[in-house]
Amino acid sequence: MRAKSYGTFIRDFKAEHKETLNVSLGCVSKVCNIVDLVYLPIPFLHNNKDADFALREDFGFGGTIVMVEKSKFTKEFIDKHILQFRPRTWFDNAVIEDYLKKHLPAFMNQLKDYNLHLFREVIAMRPEYNELYSNVSNVGRKADLRTLTPNKGTFVDCHGAHWSWDGKYLVSEDTNCAFMPIDASQFSRIKVMVRLDKPVPIKITDDEQVNEQTVFFD
Repeated sequence: MRAKSYGTFIRDFKAEHKETLNVSLGCVSKVCNIVDLVYLPIPFLHNNKDADFALREDFGFGGTIVMVEKSKFTKEFIDKHILQFRPRTWFDNAVIEDYLKKHLPAFMNQLKDYNLHLFREVIAMRPEYNELYSNVSNVGRKADLRTLTPNKGTFVDCHGAHWSWDGKYLVSEDTNCAFMPIDASQFSRIKVMVRLDKPVPIKITDDEQVNEQTVFFD
């Protein structure tokens, strides 16, 4: 693919996929689907000349675009072309340690968000993957509740009541409803439903709550 400026690439890509593309590539910062491709924001990965990338653009000064066809984004591809890839410096041909210690763990965390099943398949391929990446977790991070996967895990408030997100409402059936104008203890069951109409930060309690659309605040 001939060299071109980043701006020109973005314009051409959007024009080519204008019927289906609704995304600002300049703001994409995690593994995600873009039309029929998977975007891989992994520094130095564009240097892997053996991988069958659908798109591989280097704009200089750290600006790169790497994408692979969805059908080719398998555990075998990830193993061979991402986790086993060893980018090297231009000057002394040394392995770039940041790729191994910083960028691969970040990628695996994003992969877990993108496709938990695929993540589990990958870490099962080699003992070192399980050791290095099995504890990668989003639990404890803050995200917009509205963007979490419905009906996965529960949230506990300061009074010990349990809440769940059903995709539209935050629901609790064991809250003591201290805010109610009546004595809640008189009732055997009270169901409280809160509808959200703006971003609401909440701590992740289960990795399955995270999906490709999840928006984090940290």
